[in-house]
Amino acid sequence: MDCARQHKPDLILLDLLLPKMNGTEVLRQLKASSDTAGIPVVVVSTLPETNRANLLEAGAGEYLEKNTLMPSRNENRLPRVLEDVICRINRRCGIPFAAVASTHQS
Repeated sequence: MDCARQHKPDLILLDLLLPKMNGTEVLRQLKASSDTAGIPVVVVSTLPETNRANLLEAGAGEYLEKNTLMPSRNENRLPRVLEDVICRINRRCGIPFAAVASTHQS
């Protein structure tokens, strides 16, 4: 929480299983604080997607299951999935795609 308040990141990737505080509580605190409420939070967890609706309602920009991001040892879908998620979050916030630098090479 202190790090988010101090550094104001563009995006927070949040796991739900944390050592000192439940990830859902971290999300609630981030969204309750005027200092961090505007920072998009993407929850990444091994917990099943049944948690998705509750987390989105609590303020998460998206919920991603880890096993869908890395279905095999040699396949990492995280960069592409995150790019798509960030574009969706930006559209919801009214940020046009052209205003965001793309990492794709044609």
